[in-house]
Amino acid sequence: MVDDNDEPDAHEVRAAFFRDIRALRAGAGNPSFRKIGNDAHCSHDTAHRLIEQEVLVKQVNAVDIAAALGGDRQEWAARWAEAKTAEKRIGEKKPGGRRPATTAAAVTAAAPAETAETETAEKAATEAVAEAVAEQPAALVAGPPSASEPSADAPASRRFRRPLIAAAAVTLVSAVAVGIGLASDGGRDERSRPLFADTCDGPINLGRQNDKCVREVQLLLKRAGGELAVDDSFGPETLRRVIAFQVLAGITPNGVVDDTTKRALYEERTHLRSWSEERVEKRIREVFEEAPDRAVAIARCQSNLDPLYILSNNNGTRNWGVFQLYEARVEQMGGTPRKALDPEWNIKAAHRMWKKHRDFRDWQCDKFEKTPEK
Repeated sequence: MVDDNDEPDAHEVRAAFFRDIRALRAGAGNPSFRKIGNDAHCSHDTAHRLIEQEVLVKQVNAVDIAAALGGDRQEWAARWAEAKTAEKRIGEKKPGGRRPATTAAAVTAAAPAETAETETAEKAATEAVAEAVAEQPAALVAGPPSASEPSADAPASRRFRRPLIAAAAVTLVSAVAVGIGLASDGGRDERSRPLFADTCDGPINLGRQNDKCVREVQLLLKRAGGELAVDDSFGPETLRRVIAFQVLAGITPNGVVDDTTKRALYEERTHLRSWSEERVEKRIREVFEEAPDRAVAIARCQSNLDPLYILSNNNGTRNWGVFQLYEARVEQMGGTPRKALDPEWNIKAAHRMWKKHRDFRDWQCDKFEKTPEK
């Protein structure tokens, strides 16, 4: 049983973990999240979630990130375990949170292994959904936080074709080798594709963890040019890439990998390749010639300079692209989600918004990013 007196210590342990990982980054010269992700062999979004949003990502990712910043692996593995334990203790004290085991629960622990595994899987899925909701910060909304803005549609996009990545599953490579063309073969090859096998029947969506079907989705998204970790878990990062893919493919962007999205992933007609962080920053400085440093700081705070960054709001709307343009603002400027994911359009639209008052008041990041112009 957790003693009430332990709760402040649990909060401090968790807070100290994130405080020290930020100090580690500062000591390394404040490298960009994209560089941290490259050095740690994870996505830059994972690095941003750990360091800036204080989300306790998987231990292997956290340790890799700490090591990339010059930290000791064993020390940070232990620190992560302490923070995870503290987080659970904090959850136990919240109303409706997880409760400590009772005598009856201890008896239940002797139940068959199948029951324990099922409960563990359900708990993991629930925590994944909770983490995804917690990750959507209202402070990153560009534009007025209306609760009744309508959703926009998503027409198709033209992108450069990308060669088949060798990391795709062997069965998938075999299908590609003989040529993929559902329209011409009546879908004859569909059953040979992993996402259409009985084990992956039905939609694939947020919350699924340690799942080979999710892994296949992630591999296909990477083959299409998406930047994300292949970790077999459908979390916020995978959700964002799925939504971006659906927008560019002209599919209803609901974040659910249904049969329509599965087919589009295998057809290789839609690609997620976009501008590099360096190119995005260069273009922002060119467009915002009046305030280049502030503009870059705002965009970095909003999206990590990721043109395909998407955040879902609690009211069902979304923020799009480099400057995280609010859905209603995109519509007011004659845009669509597809246009908002085009970095050129997004940056110019943000500049139009800036010119109205010649400041960044429309972005909540303006309250946190106070970079003076030189």
